[in-house]
Amino acid sequence: MNGTIIVAIITVRAANTLVALQTNSGLRARFGDPQKLPAVAHELTSLHTRVGAYVESVVALAKDATRTEVAKHAAAKELAQRTIKAIGNTAEALKTRAAILQSDGQSEADHFFAPQPGYSHIESEIRTWVREQVKSETGLGKVLSLAKEDRTLASVIYHSPHYLTGLAPDLQAKLRLDMTEHFIPEAFALVTLATRSERSLKSVIRFLASQTRASASLSTLRAIYQR
Repeated sequence: MNGTIIVAIITVRAANTLVALQTNSGLRARFGDPQKLPAVAHELTSLHTRVGAYVESVVALAKDATRTEVAKHAAAKELAQRTIKAIGNTAEALKTRAAILQSDGQSEADHFFAPQPGYSHIESEIRTWVREQVKSETGLGKVLSLAKEDRTLASVIYHSPHYLTGLAPDLQAKLRLDMTEHFIPEAFALVTLATRSERSLKSVIRFLASQTRASASLSTLRAIYQR
C-alpha cells in the first residue's frame, strides 16, 4: 500500500478516535467502565475526566482559525504531554488501591480454600485420585467437572503444589482462578482488579502518547467538523 495512503488512513483513524472520545460511552469503551470496576470507580472516572478535558481542548484547537497548522501541532503535542503528567497522581492512586484490593481478594480466596482441620487423610486420598485421573483427557475432564461441584476437591487443587496433583503448573494456576470465580466471585473480582485496572491505565497512556506523535490528525479533525 502506498505510504501516503497509509498515513492518511492512520490520520483519519486518529481523528475519528478523538470524535468518539467526546462521549462517555466512547471513554468507557476505550478505557474501561467505572461501573464494572466499582472498587476503583473514583480513580477511573478521574482518568476519564482528564482525557475528556484533553479531547475537548484538542477539538477546540482543531477549530481555531487563528493558529497556523504548525502552531496547532506544537500546541497539541504539548497538551498531550501536560495531560500525561497531570494524570500521574491519579494513576498512582489507581495502582495502589487496586494492589491493596487484590491482596484482600487473594487473602479471602486463600482462606476459603485453605486445608480443613482433620481432613488431611481425605485430602491425601483426593490428591492420589487426581494424579491418576489427569493421566488421561477423559479423567482430566472428570476432575475439572467435579471441581465445580465439590468444594473439598476444589480446595485440594487450590492449595496443593502442582507436583502432588499431577497438574501442569499453568493449568493449575488457571484452575485456581476459575474456582475462585466459581465459588467466591466477589474475591475473584478483587484478585483480577489490578490486571483490569492496569489495562485501562495503559490504554489511557498509550492513547495520550500516540497523540504526541499524531498531531497531523488535527487537520482531518477540523475537516470532520466542517462537513
